[in-house]
Amino acid sequence: CRLTLLRSLRARLTRRLSREARERIAERPEVSVHEFSPMMAAVRCLHRGGAPILAGPDAPNDGTWFGASVHRELELLTLAGLSNEDSLRAATANVADAFGLSDRGRIARGLRADLILVEGNPVRDITATRSIARVFKRGVPVSR
Repeated sequence: CRLTLLRSLRARLTRRLSREARERIAERPEVSVHEFSPMMAAVRCLHRGGAPILAGPDAPNDGTWFGASVHRELELLTLAGLSNEDSLRAATANVADAFGLSDRGRIARGLRADLILVEGNPVRDITATRSIARVFKRGVPVSR
């Protein structure tokens, strides 16, 4: 969490990824860890410092897709040092809290039931979020 890290992060964030970099990331996921290492270090520092981490694909930016990109982001958050549970919280409760959406982000009686049911246990294996079995909106199953 040094000034050098912040300067490096700022430089990375102000440049758009080249088409070549986006293609490398899509073809070889391990490249993205290297490409994003300064940002992952910043996330690690912020998390350790108690800052709420929010996950979201930033779609429709280049190389991101609504819904689908968040799965890779969850993986990157775990590689940055967050537990699987903290990564899942970053995509659910933390986002709801940050936007003042008290009726969602958690599973509890009386709350809006927008959720996905997955094959596997993402608390044990964060990639299980990719194996979507069912989708619910306001408690009602919807087709994908």
